[in-house]
Amino acid sequence: MTIRAALNLVDHRRVEHAERRVLNLRQAERHAVTLARHGPGSLVAMSRRAVLDARILLPLVVLAVFLAVDAWVYFDARAQAEHGTPVVFSLGAFVVDTPEMWFACCLILFVIFVPLYLAGRAR
Repeated sequence: MTIRAALNLVDHRRVEHAERRVLNLRQAERHAVTLARHGPGSLVAMSRRAVLDARILLPLVVLAVFLAVDAWVYFDARAQAEHGTPVVFSLGAFVVDTPEMWFACCLILFVIFVPLYLAGRAR
């Protein structure tokens, strides 16, 4: 690489950095203008906070649904066992026959064991 090419590369990177700073300043300026126009409790400011809250809340809701389904599997497997019709799945030496084992398997491999439980329950 020649000295001229290296200097052009450095100048290009400086220009990119300056352009990013200008864009960040413009975004901050727009945000400040929005807050000045509408106030911190405005719908615009609240909608930005709502988007951030949704990003945090959605994974928690999904986790809660998974845990609720796992809890249902446990309590249903326990009820089935108490009625004398336990739900049993076996694959070679691997046997899932207790409510605790169903819960643990569904917790670890939800996508596989919940459909297996539902299929075994239907029999």
